[in-house]
Amino acid sequence: MGIKNTHKGTTFQHQTKHAGRKFKQLNGIPLTPNLRREFRGLIRERRLMQEDSDSVIFLEESRGYEIYDINYKGKTHRTVYDPTTKNLVTFLERQER
Repeated sequence: MGIKNTHKGTTFQHQTKHAGRKFKQLNGIPLTPNLRREFRGLIRERRLMQEDSDSVIFLEESRGYEIYDINYKGKTHRTVYDPTTKNLVTFLERQER
């Protein structure tokens, strides 16, 4: 008899919901599917080119996740990306160093 999984949904779905909640909390607007797709595309493009651009800056890797600053329409969004699921995990408050 195995352990019963009581969580509903996949990792991808949980990450998507969490990222949407955090984005709305930090920005006051919803993370639409189009905006999510655009952010993921910017990160994937940066990963392919292996260099930072004006719109996406790689900051660090932590526990298998990658942290980026995405400059979008005059605002910078600190974003955690999961390269395994190719999904946005969460958004973080930016603190000036």
